[in-house]
Amino acid sequence: FLYRDQQAYGEEAAIIRDNAPRWLIATFDQIEAHLAALVGAGLLDWPAERLRDLAINATIVLRYGLEHYRELGEPIGEGAGAVRRTLLRHLTLFEHRLDEAAAARLHRAIEAIEAVEDGALAA
Repeated sequence: FLYRDQQAYGEEAAIIRDNAPRWLIATFDQIEAHLAALVGAGLLDWPAERLRDLAINATIVLRYGLEHYRELGEPIGEGAGAVRRTLLRHLTLFEHRLDEAAAARLHRAIEAIEAVEDGALAA
C-alpha cells in the first residue's frame, strides 16, 4: 500500500494520515531484518549499526521511485520499465557490498520483471 503510485497519498484520509508513520516504521523494521539476515548468511558485508540507515534509504528509493520518474517527465506506465529501473536504483545502495552470486541472482530477478512486462504487452 505504501508503495502505490499516487501523488500526495493519504492527505485526505485520516486513517492513512494517522497510521502512515507506524506503517513506515514497520517497513523499516522488516527491511532491516531482511538485511540483517543477509549479513548473517554472509551475503552482505554491512556494519550492523548502519543497517537501519540502509533500510530507511531503501524505503525512500522504493517508495518514491515512481513519483521521481513522473516528476522528471519519464514514462511510468505499464511496459515503461519504471519498476525495473527503480529496483536497479535500489540495488545500487548496497550492491557493492553484496556477495557476487547474490547480486547476480538479484539482477536476474529484476531483469525477469521486464521480460514479464514485455510478454504481457505482447499478449
